[in-house]
Amino acid sequence: MIGRDDDPELLAALLDHSPYVVMRVDGEGTIGWVNASIERLFGLPVASVIGTNILTYLDLTWDPEALASIGDALGAEGMRLPTLFRSNLPDGTSPIFEVWANAQLHDPAIEGLVVYVRRWDERMLLDAALESSAVDAPLVDTLDLLAQSMATETLEARGAIMLDLDDDGRPGTVVGHGLDDASVAVLSGPGLWSDAVRRDEPLTAPTGGTGLAGSACWCWPVRDDDVPIGCVVALRDDPELEIDHSRREAMRRIARIAAVAAARAASHASLHHAATHDALTGLANRARFWDELDAITSAARHPGGKAADGTAPSAAEASSTMAVLYLDLDGFKDVNDRLGHAAGDAVLVEVARRLQATVRRSDLVARLGG
Repeated sequence: MIGRDDDPELLAALLDHSPYVVMRVDGEGTIGWVNASIERLFGLPVASVIGTNILTYLDLTWDPEALASIGDALGAEGMRLPTLFRSNLPDGTSPIFEVWANAQLHDPAIEGLVVYVRRWDERMLLDAALESSAVDAPLVDTLDLLAQSMATETLEARGAIMLDLDDDGRPGTVVGHGLDDASVAVLSGPGLWSDAVRRDEPLTAPTGGTGLAGSACWCWPVRDDDVPIGCVVALRDDPELEIDHSRREAMRRIARIAAVAAARAASHASLHHAATHDALTGLANRARFWDELDAITSAARHPGGKAADGTAPSAAEASSTMAVLYLDLDGFKDVNDRLGHAAGDAVLVEVARRLQATVRRSDLVARLGG
């Protein structure tokens, strides 16, 4: 069949195979028609949706401006710009979706809104991960958002991001989403992900007999300047081992964002360390010493109170007893004068090492200068 045909069965079949949910909504918000995509994307049978109000499926507290846009659409004519909503589905889930509305109130065949809906969780979570990294949020927060994105419409997987694998292939950092305890335990040791990092290439394998959830394990290396530093792991219920183009792009995108986030976190940690530590000895510097001392004395003066930044004091800070020991090195000037500054630096480094090895973990050794 060539050309447009107004056969209702053909038009319904075309719409039922659309990647979008398409519905007709009247001026009161009642859903009068919806295509079959609503069951695939949101798990709602068509028959259960017809005759219900569209507001039933929206989280009315999420974004008041988005809610107001429905009234705006009903008061206008033609296609409206897309708006994001958070849903309130019967199964307790709350996916984010993008909505386009085409107001055709005066078309006798429609007399309402033609509404187009698609899932937006994946894009929103990836955007949130980028924003998290940009504001230097804790790395695990960014990785958690990436792991959550793996459960959405493209990969449909339980996800994990792992970094800092040791020589035995055990990751130093594992952040997962939707994983059972058995899978977490397996992912904490060496496995297919170790081989993917070592070989620097994507690998897939069945999960049978491994203790991992799902039917297939997909692993994609995380690279920093073309050096593998970790792995994205997707555990899928679908046993398919061949990664198609769309899912390859999704894995590659998550790996790129993870690499950027890890590099930013390392850079931020390096800058913070440089700002709070003595470059020669590695001990805390004067600024760090006074910050720590101020926090401890403040906690002692205000038991049970909060620090200046609103956080509760640590156990060490809240301790009612403390001591400050000031050490001076006798004869150090002679070392510099007779043997040179390189020898003096070596003495300072060795003294710092010995002091650091002597104190408790809760104690602070600082070099105030000189």
